[in-house]
Parts: sequence; C-alpha cells; structure tokens
Amino acid sequence: MRESSAGDGILRSYWFVPAVIAAACLGAAVGAIALDDVLGRAFRSVIPGVLGFEAEGARAVLAVIATVMATVAGTVYSVVIVALSLAAQQYSPRVLRRFLGERVEQVVLGTFIGTFAYCVVVIVSTRAGDPRGFVPGLAVLGAVLLALVSITLLIVFIHHAAQIIQVSWLVAALTEDTLRAVDLCFPVAREGGGDGPARPAEVPTAVPGTVAAPTHGYLERVDVRALVRRAARSDLAIWVEHRPGSFVEAGSAVVSIWPAERVTPRLRRQIGRAVRVRRHRSVETDPDYGVRQLTDIAVKALSPGINDPTTARLCVDHICVVLGHVASRDPPPAVLRDGDGTARVFLRRREFEDIMDTALREIGEYGAPHRAFTLHVLGALGRLGGEVADPERRERVWEHVRSVAARAAQRSETPSERAEIWGGMAAAAARLPRRGGPGRSAAAGGGRGGEGDGVSRELGRVPPPRVTPAR
Repeated sequence: MRESSAGDGILRSYWFVPAVIAAACLGAAVGAIALDDVLGRAFRSVIPGVLGFEAEGARAVLAVIATVMATVAGTVYSVVIVALSLAAQQYSPRVLRRFLGERVEQVVLGTFIGTFAYCVVVIVSTRAGDPRGFVPGLAVLGAVLLALVSITLLIVFIHHAAQIIQVSWLVAALTEDTLRAVDLCFPVAREGGGDGPARPAEVPTAVPGTVAAPTHGYLERVDVRALVRRAARSDLAIWVEHRPGSFVEAGSAVVSIWPAERVTPRLRRQIGRAVRVRRHRSVETDPDYGVRQLTDIAVKALSPGINDPTTARLCVDHICVVLGHVASRDPPPAVLRDGDGTARVFLRRREFEDIMDTALREIGEYGAPHRAFTLHVLGALGRLGGEVADPERRERVWEHVRSVAARAAQRSETPSERAEIWGGMAAAAARLPRRGGPGRSAAAGGGRGGEGDGVSRELGRVPPPRVTPAR
C-alpha cells in the first residue's frame, strides 16, 4: 500500500508549480538587477546595441511585456475553465482533478505570471528623469527572453488543450493512472492459490479502543509502517476498519486497537497521524476510483442526452485492460507482522471481485438497451476471461457475462435480437478456458457431462439462435 504524506497533497495541488515558477522569476529579476549593477557597464561596452537601453524605452518595453503576459494569463485561465466545464458536462465531474493535475497547464500559467512579476520588479528598479539614472539592461534583456519563452509555451498550451479535451486521451490517461495504482496496491504478481479471507482469523474479538475520524471524507492513506512500529512498541493489535477510498463519517471508528486499556489520548493522536481522511478520493491509493471514473464516462456516454456508444465501448476496452492487470496480481497482505512474526496490523483487503463489480455492474444495467454495445461488452469480457488464470476469478468473469447477457435479453424486443445476444454470450464463453485443463474452451466437448465448470453448464441452457433459411 502506498504511503503518502502531507507534502503529496501540496505537490499535486494546482497552485504549487505556478507559485514556484513565479517565485523563481522574482528571484531571477532581483539577481539580474544586482548583476547588472555590478557588471552592466562591461556588458554594455561589449554589446551596446543589445543592452544600451534608455530609461524610457526600457520602461515601455517592460510595460508592454507585463500587459501582454497579464492578458494572456487571463486567457489561459479562461481556456482551462472552459475545458473543465466541458469535461464535467460531457464526461464526468470526477475527472476534473485529472485535468487540474496536468503539469503543462501549470507550467504555462506559472510562466506567464512569473514573467509579469519579473517585469514589474525590473520596472520599479528602472529610474527615469535622472541623468545618472540606473537602467538594468541585463534585466530588460531577460524580460525579452522570458516573453519569447512564454509565447513558445502558449503554442504548446494550445496544442495540449486540443489534446486533453479528446475522450481518447482522457480515457488513456485515466487508465495509466489506474494501472500505476494497481502496481502500488497489488505489488506481487499472482502465482496461484486462493486469496484467503478478507478479515483474518487473528483479529481479536474483545472490545477494542478506537480512533475516530476527525471529519467526514474519504480514507486516503494508511501509513502501515508507522502503524506496525507503533503496535510493536506498545504491544498492540490494530485493525483498520476501512480500505482507502471508503467514505467515513465524523466520529466513526477508523481504527480499532487491542487491548483497549492501553489506548491513551497520546496514542490516539499518533495513530491518527498515520491515517488520513480527505474530502476527495485519490487514484494514487485507490484503483477503484480510477475504474469508477472510467465507468462514469461509459455510463454517461450511454445516456439519451449524450448518446455516444463509441465512447462507452472505448471505456469498456480500457476497463478490461485494468481488470486483466488486477487479475494477474495477488491482493496485498491482510496481516502485517513485526520483526518477531507477531501479527500487529490487520487490513481490509481490496479484492479483484470488488473492482470488477465496480466496473461492470452499472455498465451492464445502463448498456442493456444498446444491443451493439452489449455484444461489444460480451466480447471484451470473453477476451478478459481468456487471460485470467485463476478459476475462481474466471468464474467471476463468467457471472458478469451471464448478467450482461440476461439484462440485454430482457430488454430485447424481438427473438432475433435475443438470439444475437445469446450468440454473443456463447462466443464469450468459448473464450473462457475450462478448469479441466489448459487450452480447452467452455464450448469444447465434455461440457454437457458435468466435467466442466459453470461456463459449460450454463451453455447447456443457452437457446440456439434461430436461423431462417434463405429463399
């Protein structure tokens, strides 16, 4: 499980990069003025045509650059607001944080603000009306160079803005974020075997002491190393009541501690610092949330107001990529032990089945009226099931195949439409390997005699599609 700190939220905030760039530009302005005061005459004697500014001319150049940068910064911000509004209406409100996390937008905005601040500082240091007035030629030249860099970044921003509003870019970016979260939350490649119970048997049953949530929000992080160290030092057993991404109410128990008599206010504060509750969910520690965003885009694309089944099919393909990656890995350990092997911290594990339910339950329900979309979902699930090695997880894939097909068949209006759905279900089942041996499909021989798994048994109840002979 990923361990984050308070600094992670600052680094991911929208204002951090622009503030750093603006501060750097202010420092560059002060440094350029100081350098010009010391070495300016030597430079002007070497390249007088470049650095030989008059006071009034220098102030005019700086004022123009500052005005343009302030205007363009406002334009950039307006474009960002329009893109966010479009994303919220067309895709999902939950993808807004993904747009705000784009570094290109932050760097461009920071450069414009920094150039504006740079010019203001240099204008103040330029003294006009005095025969011995100081004109920082190096600093003015730096402002011109910053303006050229800003114009270049404006072109980059326009290109990037045209990219990020494309649904294919957004879906691919969300998939990459979710895959990284899966690698962090499911760090071990699957080697076979069962997942084990979600709540370990070693969890004590006595009445525990508790650490309550300070506010409403989502559990963002659990610093498991800090919890193990604290539990070993005080000889405690700690049970984390929720998984990252779960909503908790203020005052509800987030952590249970045994024995209860050892729980002190100081201990509650120490353990509370290892468990963070925030207003928003984060993909970095919660792959469910990445899948949820992809599902929301697909469901919204299927709505009558949007009516974009192509986008929904795109989301299904990427969701199956994420599910296949999850299926190839073992869930994180539910019990964390200290150096002596004593069980200290117990966690609620994130299971493959939970993520799959999040991904497909609503897609199957809202996609049922769309026959072509349903057939695409069945085909994608068939490919996914063919990649899943674990029989129990493969059976879970088959359950979703049956559920999607049954919902669509109930919404079909004609026998030919239902036959097409059952045909898609049979094609998906043919891709699912049987438990009886590798390389054999559910549609292979022996499926009716009870030797196969639930895939083969279900196929025996699938009515054959009706084919009308050609006249």
